[in-house]
Amino acid sequence: MHALKWIAIIASALVLVPLLTTITLWIASFPIWQSEPDDCVFNTVSNTQYRNMLEQAKRQPWTVWPGLSDGIFWPSDRGRKLPSPQFEHALAERLRKVVDELAGDHPSADAELAAAHALMRSIGANLVSSQEVRPFPEAGQPHPLVYFRYFLLQRRFAPLCLTCLIFRYTTIAVSFEHDVATNAFRLDSLTVLNGGLKYDADPTKERNVNTACPEFPVSNRK
Repeated sequence: MHALKWIAIIASALVLVPLLTTITLWIASFPIWQSEPDDCVFNTVSNTQYRNMLEQAKRQPWTVWPGLSDGIFWPSDRGRKLPSPQFEHALAERLRKVVDELAGDHPSADAELAAAHALMRSIGANLVSSQEVRPFPEAGQPHPLVYFRYFLLQRRFAPLCLTCLIFRYTTIAVSFEHDVATNAFRLDSLTVLNGGLKYDADPTKERNVNTACPEFPVSNRK
């Protein structure tokens, strides 16, 4: 009996310890623990205006689970089940809608960039890289695109995400179309990719910025 009792205790520990560790890491990933200052200025958008956007973004319901995902064991829009094929696209569309609302009815490119960054910071995402990609007219892309890529701890999407110990990050790319002729920028889209076997994001390899605040290429700014 004593042996069975100890076996039961050990078995319980083997189950509870990983679950408690995962929940602790999930709580630690909440945006409320962010320590980086939000001292960003976006050309014509002052830091005060940006911080107002940030406060509005923080009032969105996804600042806590299950706003971004109701997944339990992995990012998902179907609870314990695997996500639907539309999950990432639908999430990107939701994020884009709020960026548009934060930027206002007649937004400038600076306002759109400030709104996108405010939203990213409100959910705990950090800027990792930026790059400008040449146009592909044959694919219907007449202008270059400037990408700002953010990394978000994937465990934010699911409190019991054990796979998030391996595939740590979700990436969110905010892309702006760049009209070279007029040196103007316009928000194009947001793209969400959850890490997994087919895509394992690594911020140490992709990082190419030394600032927490995104900015358009200086040589292209009006």
